[in-house]
Parts: sequence; structure tokens; C-alpha cells
Amino acid sequence: DKIYSYINQCPHTGANLDWLPHQFLDSQNAFIQCATHGALFNIEDGECIHGPCLGDKLIPVKNTVEEEKIYLVL
Repeated sequence: DKIYSYINQCPHTGANLDWLPHQFLDSQNAFIQCATHGALFNIEDGECIHGPCLGDKLIPVKNTVEEEKIYLVL
């Protein structure tokens, strides 16, 4: 029911998070997982809960939904 959006950048290395294009979640779809070191981030707030950037957060990006389309507010 809610859409969360973040800059595609790990706070530890600055590397992209996705394993493959548009694939960000761990194998159980419970957390965002960094492809470089396997850090795990809460989907709801972007906080790192496991890995080398423990306690850091992903940078959120505002979004809106209009006519069933998602728009990022940059």
C-alpha cells in the first residue's frame, strides 16, 4: 500500500545496490540488499541493519502516484 524510493547508492561504498537491473531485494523479499557486501536495509526507512554500514541509512527520494503511475520528485 506504500511505495518507498531511495537513491540507488550504498552508504558504505557508493556502489549501486542492485544485483541485476531493478533487483534490489534479498532472496526472501524482506530487505533491500547491497550487491557489493550484502548489507541489508529496512524497506520502510532505509536503515542498514546488517553489514559494514550498520546504522547508516539510504537516501530517500520523494515520490507521488498519479493515475497508477509512480513519479519521483527530484
